[in-house]
Order: sequence, then structure tokens, then C-alpha cells
Amino acid sequence: MQERTVTVPGGTLHYFTNGRSGRPLFFLHGAGLDHRMFAEQYPAFDREYTIYAWDARGHGRSAGVAGFSPDLLVQDVLAVLDREGLERATLIGQSMGGNVAQEVALRHPERVEALVVIDATRNNQRLTAREAAALALAGPMLRLMPFGWLVEASARACSRRPARTLLLLGEDDRLGNIRAAMTAWAREEGVEFHLLPGARHNANQDAPEETNRLIRAFLERG
Repeated sequence: MQERTVTVPGGTLHYFTNGRSGRPLFFLHGAGLDHRMFAEQYPAFDREYTIYAWDARGHGRSAGVAGFSPDLLVQDVLAVLDREGLERATLIGQSMGGNVAQEVALRHPERVEALVVIDATRNNQRLTAREAAALALAGPMLRLMPFGWLVEASARACSRRPARTLLLLGEDDRLGNIRAAMTAWAREEGVEFHLLPGARHNANQDAPEETNRLIRAFLERG
């Protein structure tokens, strides 16, 4: 993977690409990790797709980029797309990355070809009183996780979303309200949804072959 950079508010963002020609896939990692969390996915799509992956601000090679918010993360995704001359891309995000992907799709649907969300809550789901109370007691790291993302998004509760969405959930994922949120999302919106047997919160790492198979089948149907 070739390392590239783009200037964003707060510093220099680092991202990576295989440099090939093909439909663009943009991988967005979870909180506290970096682009290497998708190491088992890159070879599966390397020959037919243009792969992009970042180290989000505050993470990995982009650890020195100042500031952290949904607005900044959305701007960062758009900065990479613009830097690469991409009008649209399929966004593949895990946990926090899944929430970033949704936020880009909600705010800028014209830039998103399709959405693959792994182990993440639905951004436009309203918080229950119990969930809001639990969030108020959460520590700083949990606030970076998908559960915390719902504070702003819950108030907005926007329903815009790209037509094609794939949801993947580790069968043994017990983090926050992710399991309930993804199950409700699939049921209420009729979104394609798969449980990955034996996988926990980082389902793409726990079940890489099944993750790759399902993503490939989803992309080929598009």
C-alpha cells in the first residue's frame, strides 16, 4: 500500500492506497485502531478495486492531527476523495468507522456509492432515556465509540441514506447497544444484514473470510 497525505484542519492526514484502477473502496477503521485492522480485507479486493484506507485523525500515522468531531471526520473523508479526484466511493467502516461512513452518506449522499457497516450503531436512531443516561456516565473512550455518536445524530434523526447498504455484525458482539441497534436497523429499513458466527466486536478480523465473501457478493450485485 502506498502512503499519501492530505492537509486537513489541524494537520496532515495520512492515508493509503493500492494505486490500482477500479471501483473505489474506502476502508474506515474503528476507534483506537488504524488502517491495519483491515489487513485481511485488502488482498481480497486488491486486483479488482482501487483501495483507500486512512489513519483517522488522532490515530496511527495521523495521531498528530488536532481536533476530533463528527464534522471534522466527515470533512477528512471528503478531503481524501477530493485529493484523489473521486466523485463517489463505497465506504466500508467498522465501529467508529461505520459511524463516520454513515455520517458522510447522510450529509453528502452524492459522494457515496454504497455503504458497508460492520459492528456499528445506526446514526439516525433516537436514543432511549436509558441509553442517554448510560452515555452520560460513559468514559472518554466510550464516547469515541458508536454508542456515543448517537448524541448529535439522535437529535437530527435524518432518514437519508444511500440505496445500497450492507450490515455485518459479529454474532458475539456485546459492546454497548450495537447488537440491538443493527438488528432494529435491518428490520425497520429492510437492509441486508448478516451475523458472522464466532465473531465479536471486530468481526472483520475475527471472521475475515466470511466478511470478504459477503462484501464481495454485495459489491458484485451492484
